[in-house]
Amino acid sequence: MKQFFFILGIIFLFTLGVNAQDEGYSLANFYENNDTIETTVSRVFNQLTDEQRVAQMIITSAGKLGKTDAVVMDLARKNMLGG
Repeated sequence: MKQFFFILGIIFLFTLGVNAQDEGYSLANFYENNDTIETTVSRVFNQLTDEQRVAQMIITSAGKLGKTDAVVMDLARKNMLGG
């Protein structure tokens, strides 16, 4: 369960874009070099196991046309979700 919340925390961190709203970041900034973001991403990435790194490449869909909530939650508990 601890790993599940760790992954949710990472997802939340990236969703916010490392305080993107406070810094005024947008999708247009994606290709810009930002040392603060690069350092944070590297630190988080280096803490992942090889299995978690591979899992980050797996994107699943949920809802009406995707996997059931139970399947998605099971994948999250196993740290097998990414994107």
